[in-house]
Parts: sequence; structure tokens; C-alpha cells
Amino acid sequence: MDDAISSNQYRIRRAKESDVPHIIQMRMELESYLDTCNPNLWHVSPDQMNSIEQKYQESIFDSRYMILVVVDEETSEIIGMATGRIIHHEMFMHKITGKIDDVWIDTNHRHKGLCRRLIQEICIFFKHNGVKQLTLEYVSGNENAALVWQKMGFEPVIIIANGYIDSIKND
Repeated sequence: MDDAISSNQYRIRRAKESDVPHIIQMRMELESYLDTCNPNLWHVSPDQMNSIEQKYQESIFDSRYMILVVVDEETSEIIGMATGRIIHHEMFMHKITGKIDDVWIDTNHRHKGLCRRLIQEICIFFKHNGVKQLTLEYVSGNENAALVWQKMGFEPVIIIANGYIDSIKND
């Protein structure tokens, strides 16, 4: 991938260290949005929140990760991001897979194909690294994500259900 891919108003490029505060802000906006989709969602622990900056800083330089940002060329603002990583498995037939972790586009810039472009770029990274199988997770109740991912060819495979131990019925 080139350092930047331009198209009209938006440019997608690899994240830099100076982008980390923007990435964290978007990740927090994603977290807040997901909470509106499903309030039973588990939340990031305070310990993880304290180390999130370091995690992103390290991931930018880790060859297993691809972190991209979308820049609005008119305002020079970062208005979107996506993160993907390569995972090695001992237990499964697919020894190496790609995982799309987070995707966020600012609400004022949605429905312009930016999510699709981000995923296309992450897929190029995965292909160059021998990845053939991808996975991602989205929150139950996030109908927008369900539509986007299914349009791109992702199919639900595993359902994860949460519950509080005191609310589990034993009859």
C-alpha cells in the first residue's frame, strides 16, 4: 500500500504516532455508540483505558497490525479509522487469519464508501501476509454494522451471549 490513497475529498493512509490521540478519541466514540446499540455490552476496564495509548503506539510499528486513518482533505481532520491484525493459530486449520478489530467513520462522513475503502486496504495488507480467512465481531443490536458487514460478504458464524450470574434461571 502506498502511504496515501487519494480519492476526491478523502485520503486513506497508514496511521502515524501523531494520530494516536485521534484514534483513541474515535475508539471512545465507537464504544459510546456500541453502548447505545446494546447496553449489556462489556466495557473496557480502567486498566486497559490507562494503557490504550501505549497499545496503539506499539501497534503502529508492529508488523502484525494495520492501522489506517481517513483524512478529510478539505479540513485536514482525521474522520475515520480502521484496525486489523494478523493472528496465528495452533489449533485451527487456518494457521493464520486476519481480524478486523475496530472501524469508525465520523457520523457526518458516513454513506460515502469509506468503510469499504478501509476494509479493501486492510485486505490488501492481509493478502500480502498470506491471510485467506478473515473474522470480525459486531455488537448484537448494531443493525448498521450487520448490514455493512453482510453486504461485504461477512456471515455470522458464532453467537456470544452474556448474562449476569444472579439472573440465570435454574428451573
